[in-house]
Amino acid sequence: MFVLWCIILSMSNEPVSYQAGYMSYDWLNKTVILRDSAQVVYQDIILSGDTIYYYPEREIIEVRGNMKLVQGGEELFGDELIFNLSTSYGIVDRGKTHIPEGYFTGEQVYQLNDKLWLVSNGTFTTCEQDDYHFWGSRMVIEHDNMLIAEPVILYIGNVPVAALPWWFYPIKKGRHSGFLFPQFGNSSTEGRYVKKLAYYWVINDYADITYYLDIMEKKGIRFNGEGIYLIKPYLSGSISGSYIREIDTGIERWRIEGNHRHQISPTLNLFGQADWQSDRRYRLDYQEDILVDLNKQTSSFLSLSKRWNSFALQILLLRQENLLNNTVTAKIPELSYSIPSRKFFSRGFLSSAYYSFSGNFYINSFSDSVNNYKTYYTSNNFSLQNPVSLGGILILTPSWSGNFSIYHTDTSSSWYHQRDWNFSISALTHLYGMSQWGIWKITRFRHVITPSIAYRYSPPTRAGVIGDTVFNYNLGDETSELNLNLNQAIQVKWRSGEEERKFELFSLNTTTNYYFHNPSKPWSNVNFYFDFKPVNNVNFSANLVYDPYSWDRISSSYQLNSNFSYKLDNLFSGQHQLYRLYTDNQEHYMRANLSYSYTKNQNFKNQQIWGSISLDPTDNWTLTYSARWDLEKGSMVNQSLSLYRDMHCWEAFFSWQKFGTRWTYSFTIRIKDIHDIRIKRDMINLFVPRI
Repeated sequence: MFVLWCIILSMSNEPVSYQAGYMSYDWLNKTVILRDSAQVVYQDIILSGDTIYYYPEREIIEVRGNMKLVQGGEELFGDELIFNLSTSYGIVDRGKTHIPEGYFTGEQVYQLNDKLWLVSNGTFTTCEQDDYHFWGSRMVIEHDNMLIAEPVILYIGNVPVAALPWWFYPIKKGRHSGFLFPQFGNSSTEGRYVKKLAYYWVINDYADITYYLDIMEKKGIRFNGEGIYLIKPYLSGSISGSYIREIDTGIERWRIEGNHRHQISPTLNLFGQADWQSDRRYRLDYQEDILVDLNKQTSSFLSLSKRWNSFALQILLLRQENLLNNTVTAKIPELSYSIPSRKFFSRGFLSSAYYSFSGNFYINSFSDSVNNYKTYYTSNNFSLQNPVSLGGILILTPSWSGNFSIYHTDTSSSWYHQRDWNFSISALTHLYGMSQWGIWKITRFRHVITPSIAYRYSPPTRAGVIGDTVFNYNLGDETSELNLNLNQAIQVKWRSGEEERKFELFSLNTTTNYYFHNPSKPWSNVNFYFDFKPVNNVNFSANLVYDPYSWDRISSSYQLNSNFSYKLDNLFSGQHQLYRLYTDNQEHYMRANLSYSYTKNQNFKNQQIWGSISLDPTDNWTLTYSARWDLEKGSMVNQSLSLYRDMHCWEAFFSWQKFGTRWTYSFTIRIKDIHDIRIKRDMINLFVPRI
């Protein structure tokens, strides 16, 4: 076999090169016929196939059998092709191609130019194994920009799972603007809905915004927006907001939240946070998860902080709103300053002495339905500390601190002062005892005793009106107390084969106070805290509080925690070969934990047991179940079940939660490469019975 080469000029004076194992010319139809590895090259277009018919006068090329078109680094395959060299317009039967964004096929593919294709009865997927694909009777594909289809049906394998009358699908590389896949569903409070009808807008390399609508049958239309920006390491932040006028209640509801960080210099930082919502139930009503904290307070602030070698300064603007009682508290501004702990002297006996200083000033405003007033407040605190080691046995730490503050409210013409100080001294040491024998695999025991004693004295706080020597008084009483603490621990050396490790087997901590200012009953309650860990996966702790005079137990609490893991290969050892067909020779485990707690005092008793179990029986499946049971009430507090399936390019999640009388369950399928495409369980409510 030999290859014939030929170069001719087309009507546009652009050279056309072609080659083939066999070439003939039809003089009647003025047609060049190429067979056997035929190829035509024109500009950046390369056409090849089993047989090529070239019509020079009309500048048309027809390829039959194993067609391949290469242009701009992209390849298009098919059975047959008719292509116009002058217009770059072509028609392909049963075409298929791989572009950097994915794979698509079409019963007929119409190339309008090098960037725009029209597809009839086409499919598109990002998965090379074709685990899923989108099908559309009509598609428009703009390279490195957008795929538009109508209608569009999503298939998992050969099963249709979702359909839309039309959709835009971005196929750009990297971050790019485009429409995101919505959520469909139904709920008792919102009715049938379509959520996250969204457009993702890439503003630039540093910021993007997502706009979306939630259309709910019972609530109406909720407008949402989310934005984020990031310029490392100087700027970062986000802001989001939502608004709805509910059609069932007629109430306008909204929420705005965001944060901002700005590193102006290595020692100068600006940080802000905003959180406003119309009412305290907003998060609870519009949160997808059942277990959500009901935040009764919103907090917004702006903080500017500056550090020097020996000084720190912060300016804060703060606003807090209590949604439960409709009160607003604001500090505009608050000025804080501090000198961190520093040494008095670099050498000598007092080289271990430290001092520190801190203070603040703020204007605090408070308002509710009745009151509205401001408070001006300043406070300064100074402290000294000098820890000393005596003979390397006893650590003695004397310390002193004092505070002076001035405040004024606009409800009074007077300025007030307040001052207090306290002195304390503590002593601590460690005692050790080592056994010369062991038990079983325990080779040694070590008993560590850490006794400590601390004395604290503070006179009554002095307060009064500035400039008025008569109106001065004491706040509170003189305090003189002794704190006693004894901590004991048993540590062991454990030998397993050639390996030896150390761990703490159990500890017991005992504390009590002696109040000199209360001679009738100077001793406080005695607190015992016990912790026992016999093995790595079991831990038991107890906290007991006793009256020192009657030795009646005032309160007690116990908690037992255990966890373990088991290799599933051992469980299925009898079916080892069959099991390996599904596990790809990877190790798989069952993991579980179980906890028990008991708390009792004079007014309260609670007893609960909770735990979870997780299985990954195969390479692609993970199952997790957790529950909490109230033994006193004899009822389930909460439970949840989650199931995960890895499907190569896809991943599927099923979750179910129940908390009290409330419950929810959802099913999500997500393309790994495109996390915005997902299908919620709610869209198939009609086919899955409610639990």
